[in-house]
Amino acid sequence: MSDISIKLIVTSLLILIFLVDAITPLGIPVWLLYFIPLAISYWIRWRYAIPVVFVITITFLIFSFFISPPGVPVDVEIGYRSVFFFIFLLLSVLLWFFHLLQYNVVEHPF
Repeated sequence: MSDISIKLIVTSLLILIFLVDAITPLGIPVWLLYFIPLAISYWIRWRYAIPVVFVITITFLIFSFFISPPGVPVDVEIGYRSVFFFIFLLLSVLLWFFHLLQYNVVEHPF
């Protein structure tokens, strides 16, 4: 697959997940699906693909929190999304590190 087609898939998935997250009531963890575009972005050869997907995802996550219909109490949803943020951050850093190693952008530290 070419980089362009992978970028289109990642972009489409991000927009689709955001739209579903925005219309789904708070408390339904649709935002877990954001792991899929992050994982797919690993195969984009561009060095900053993973950080860009991370920033877009977090932006969508915050924005959809404010436009989603009510569901669970707001403090519960903030807790859910905060835990997701930290797990997503950790996974993004790990994927980016392995991505840079795969394309020989950094030397292996061992």
